[in-house]
Amino acid sequence: MAAPTGCATEYHGYESGIDGGGAILYDVNSVGRMASFSIFIASGPRPNTAADDGHAYRGPSEVYTCYAIAVDFGSELPPSTDRTVFTGCPPTLVSQLADDAVFASAEVFDG
Repeated sequence: MAAPTGCATEYHGYESGIDGGGAILYDVNSVGRMASFSIFIASGPRPNTAADDGHAYRGPSEVYTCYAIAVDFGSELPPSTDRTVFTGCPPTLVSQLADDAVFASAEVFDG
């Protein structure tokens, strides 16, 4: 995967970057009526609380995902969109997370 270009950052938590969770847009492009970008989303550190079943949590401290969005602002209203789910994220972004951070499918972040 190529190094990200055209990055924009939004984060919540710590003042040092994405270690508090958030999203980074990269590979931002627009040509004519088309616009596209890729997005890296990190959950941020998991609070030190019990799992839903009351037992100690034994999973990763945070999860992350990446996908691309393409938007066609043609004559159709609302604009049409297409999402391409990735199977990994740029190493330069992943390296900013905790050592035990784990990739998760984009669907995990769909709410």
